[in-house]
Amino acid sequence: SFITDSIGWVAGGGITPHTRQGFGGVWSTTDGGMTWQRVGDDTLPPLFYLRFFDTQRGVAVGEASPEHPSGVLTTKDGGKT
Repeated sequence: SFITDSIGWVAGGGITPHTRQGFGGVWSTTDGGMTWQRVGDDTLPPLFYLRFFDTQRGVAVGEASPEHPSGVLTTKDGGKT
């Protein structure tokens, strides 16, 4: 989800091989994708959809988990929380 030519976010996830536990992550860029930094915490479920509306507000949809029972996550701080 890019909101300008240089500012954007991507989301994804995978499965830890030995535990078969799913995990997710969000990464951001401010240089058009030349470099990426992970944002947020390590307790995200696998994510399937991500959309930012400006540099702070966004929504992600992923698997339901005990921490995120609906599977819908929102942020008002650029994905940090």
